[in-house]
Amino acid sequence: MTHKQWVKLSPKEQRIKVAKLCGWTHFRRVVFSGDHKKDGLLFGSSQKQPRQAWNFETNEIPDYLNDLNAMHEAEKFIPLPKWYEWLNALGRATGEPEKDEDSTPLTVLAVYRATAAQRAEAFVLTMEGAK
Repeated sequence: MTHKQWVKLSPKEQRIKVAKLCGWTHFRRVVFSGDHKKDGLLFGSSQKQPRQAWNFETNEIPDYLNDLNAMHEAEKFIPLPKWYEWLNALGRATGEPEKDEDSTPLTVLAVYRATAAQRAEAFVLTMEGAK
């Protein structure tokens, strides 16, 4: 996935993309008003990650784009060999220039100041392999 492909996704599609990379399966829509196109919530379950920070009673997909706690849990899925790639992706998402193998303090600051949405983008681009 590329940055251009990521930004073309709707917020709901972005949340589902992160959720799938965290092991969520069995997505379905629960409709309240009878209008399948406008109403309802997506639910799912994860076999990979019982420690994921979601509501276990409803299994509602976490709001990865706005909830830093949810992204913190998702980032636990990043394998150690991909952390440098994730750090660069996070730097790009926050507007920093590309870094080389020698991480600078500015790149480290990207980790602290990145929004949940920026973290979600970096997570997906890292886990799917940015092109």
